[in-house]
Amino acid sequence: MYKLPIAAISPNFSLELRDIRDFVAEFGPYNGQYVARYPTNWMSEFEKHIEELSPVDNLAAKTLLDKIKRTLFEKKLRYDLSKSWSENASDIDVMGQCKPVVGDGCDPRPHMEWVEALVKIRESRNRTWKFRGTWDEYMSPIEPLLLSSPAAFIVDQYFDPCDSDSLNMIIMLLNRIKGSRCYEIHVITVLENLYYKPYKIEKTINSADPQVTFIVACKAIDDLYKPVMSKYIDRKLIFHFVKQAKHGTENLRLHNRFFLTRYGAIDFGQGVKLSSQPKAQMDASIVDKAHHDNLCLTYIYGVTKYKDKIHRDKDIAYPLNVDSYTV
Repeated sequence: MYKLPIAAISPNFSLELRDIRDFVAEFGPYNGQYVARYPTNWMSEFEKHIEELSPVDNLAAKTLLDKIKRTLFEKKLRYDLSKSWSENASDIDVMGQCKPVVGDGCDPRPHMEWVEALVKIRESRNRTWKFRGTWDEYMSPIEPLLLSSPAAFIVDQYFDPCDSDSLNMIIMLLNRIKGSRCYEIHVITVLENLYYKPYKIEKTINSADPQVTFIVACKAIDDLYKPVMSKYIDRKLIFHFVKQAKHGTENLRLHNRFFLTRYGAIDFGQGVKLSSQPKAQMDASIVDKAHHDNLCLTYIYGVTKYKDKIHRDKDIAYPLNVDSYTV
């Protein structure tokens, strides 16, 4: 199973402003590489460290703080406050789970110095990987984005809310965001996917009145998800059903599946459940900034805020209509 690379880097790793700029260029949501928040007050320790820079460089470093926060990922690793960072980072759990391990800028021993590590980080950078398409493979790489964002968006034209695997996947997400900054999960899909025998949705779905179809779908979703959400009263689950155009420039293409947040996205190709395949054959990839900006405009603003009539970019393909339902 693919896991995004997590490094362990001392908050005192840098010797000059260039080191900090290189750090930002290599880690975070657009690079698919993260740094363990080790210790948990890594950010405050780093801010103390950059006070040692010249006034001009310190000011320049402070402009990068928001980006640096996005590079950090919570790892449950022991940290003994009576020991130095280097001593703690020598623990077998840290060495086993994090690569590379980079020590203090002035004296990195026994770990790597930043300049040496930077070469290896660049050589090993990988923004794409193969996966079979199971939910477990889906969960691991999305965690850094999921846990750091107030809302997460599943963009998937193949997602059937009434499928038992889909229900289990939502439960996995709700369990994982306990105690995190994420309070909302949005699912963006199409009504044509729903199949729920108790309400005969397979027949209703082609109803001449799309509103009838939507009402029946909401009843089916209530049946399945209301009991689940009663255990997560401080979280929201919202389904958005997109009406797709059949032709022309307004066609909203949901061909690929995306996990999307305001900070970054991962492209999971055109399939989820391909578990019958013995080998990983689907491609997943980290979404770059320009593509991510378009995804945010199309789905976060164009779909989930469709009814708000927010100003729209003329170069973005938006849906003909969206019906949303909060469980």
